[in-house]
Amino acid sequence: MRSAAPHVVLLCDATRASGAGHLSRCVALGEAVIDTGGTATVAGRIDPAFARLTDGSGVDLDDLVSPWATPEGEAARLAVIQRQAPATVVVDSYDLRARLLAGLASVTRTVAIDDFARLDAYPCDVVVNFTVGASELSYPAGPELLLGPQWLLARRGLRRARAHRQETDAGAPVRRVLVAIGGVDRAGATARVVDVLLAADDELEIDVVAGRAFPGHDEVRSRLDRLGNRSGVTISAPSLAPHLTRADLVVCGGGLTKYEAAYLGVPTVVIDQTADQAWESDRFTARGLAVRAGRIDDPGGDLTEPIVGLLRDGEQRRALAAASRAAFPSDPTAAAARRILAR
Repeated sequence: MRSAAPHVVLLCDATRASGAGHLSRCVALGEAVIDTGGTATVAGRIDPAFARLTDGSGVDLDDLVSPWATPEGEAARLAVIQRQAPATVVVDSYDLRARLLAGLASVTRTVAIDDFARLDAYPCDVVVNFTVGASELSYPAGPELLLGPQWLLARRGLRRARAHRQETDAGAPVRRVLVAIGGVDRAGATARVVDVLLAADDELEIDVVAGRAFPGHDEVRSRLDRLGNRSGVTISAPSLAPHLTRADLVVCGGGLTKYEAAYLGVPTVVIDQTADQAWESDRFTARGLAVRAGRIDDPGGDLTEPIVGLLRDGEQRRALAAASRAAFPSDPTAAAARRILAR
């Protein structure tokens, strides 16, 4: 029998098709639930390449075989809810459907993590959308809406690192650059970014974090090994927190990592991999939270100017860091956890 501590089940997938962002933010919310005295389980189809994201989190992992968007997948997720009887279920998937939300909401308190307001109805208790463009979207009436960066879902390590990062001068010369395009690097952006950085300054320390789905890690590692400093490649890091904390500059994909970097006040260059990321990054950079390098699949795109420009412009880095710190409260994830557990 479960203790009186509230139990939360977080439904998401993390595959080569979906990437690791849904899992990362579900783990972040699960950590915050645990920090408030509850327990948490992530349930979904989790590729072994991404399973390490739960390491050290305290969040249990229930790896389901079937992908989300199949009848078998939906049945498996509903079976988890029936078996674990959670106080709250959280759903985070681009394959989310109103029918599934309604089925879950008939059983327990239900929360949807949603970025785009594309459903005709959200039959649930709460919708969380922490993107900067959330206020522009029109959600149907019904659920409580937690919209905007004040509800960011950040990992525990990032929340602990924020105070330390606030003491860092973002305008000081850049020595260490983090390259983290995402769990899936669909167009080989990592190698291109490393080439730009090496050409700009061969004394930089370049820290590459990539998923196992990245096919070029051996080639990139061999280039960085020749530098003879602390440069290197990490595959499937359980958390970006230590890498972000040590970075003076970040070059990342257009998903969750840009939020994590901004939350810590680390100047960032964003490279979008999808049209949805591009729409959202337009709004992110319009608020002065990052510099955009465009879409990686743009044949006329040039990564050199935005990356090298920010690398050499200390005042721009200071401005980005200041705007980023102002955009996020000190612990938005704890606030989100308290709201989703409220009755």
